[in-house]
Amino acid sequence: GHERIEYISSLFVSIFIIIIGFELFTESITNFINGLNEYTALNYSVATIIVLVISILIKLWQGIFNKKIGKIINSLPLEATASDSINDMISTSTILIATIISMIFPKITIAGHYISLDSLMGIGVAVFIIISGIKLIFETINPLIGVGPDSEFVKKIINDIESFDGVLGIHDVICHMYGPTTCFMSVHVE
Repeated sequence: GHERIEYISSLFVSIFIIIIGFELFTESITNFINGLNEYTALNYSVATIIVLVISILIKLWQGIFNKKIGKIINSLPLEATASDSINDMISTSTILIATIISMIFPKITIAGHYISLDSLMGIGVAVFIIISGIKLIFETINPLIGVGPDSEFVKKIINDIESFDGVLGIHDVICHMYGPTTCFMSVHVE
């Protein structure tokens, strides 16, 4: 069962993603509530925007690369890492958008209260991150607990066994998947 360690590591990455999402959510809510009655001027520069754009491009490349390699080698941890990189890219993109809007419209008020655009966007990003972390947990838990093998794979094995001379029948087929590449199968052959 050592190949199931991939699923365990994917589960840890998923839990880490959810924790980050909750941290961002609580921080954004706190900042939003604290900023309602008091305007805080934020200083942005062109260097800030350049750093954010570079970060977005790097995270996008990491996400695509990890997703591609994860699919090729059928690795859930790499796919979870890809999801984390894409979440980072989306978060940073949201921060970039909020930064640009805040540079153009520094004081946004509704009904006499200051609205922190950063905080609002942070709440939205946090919800997105938490949802993607929960989806990753479900993708990871199913194979960890045990998922049946592909029915076509089982049929092929049964057909191969039945093709031998003298085989009268097959029963009590038991199959366990141990990671993406290892399958243990027990078959009674008459």
